[in-house]
Amino acid sequence: FLTHINTYLYTRTKMAPTTQQKILAAYNGIYGVTLYHNWVKYYGPKGIAPYFLKTEGAVAMMAFRMFACLLCGFAYGLLTAGPKDKTALKMTCFAQALMLPLMVIAGFGPDATTYAQPMWKAQTVIHSVMTYVAYTASQGAKTRASSRRR
Repeated sequence: FLTHINTYLYTRTKMAPTTQQKILAAYNGIYGVTLYHNWVKYYGPKGIAPYFLKTEGAVAMMAFRMFACLLCGFAYGLLTAGPKDKTALKMTCFAQALMLPLMVIAGFGPDATTYAQPMWKAQTVIHSVMTYVAYTASQGAKTRASSRRR
């Protein structure tokens, strides 16, 4: 699947995304598409991966769909930025870092009646790894000259 995306993007833009960009785009894009489609079906109490033990109706659906649009936007930006452009990676890294405390609160906080805490604990680990991937990819390759003290 990623090979097809890579081929399509290279033929359209002549810039193939890096492996890190493709991994982060898949991570954000899959969550974005599923949240936009129907968050209850995928992440609700009886969903495929139940992160939430309660559903909150139309307001939650709208909020999750708005969040999904942002995730899909990050995925699109990562796939179209090109291998040398670090802006999309930095934006993704920053947004993912801002999400981490919320995941920790859901996984380790006192509200075990709303959040499926084991799912959030596992997601916190996965999300931390993906945030690290975004951070390391967003930093330029260190050269010998840049690591010397002045």
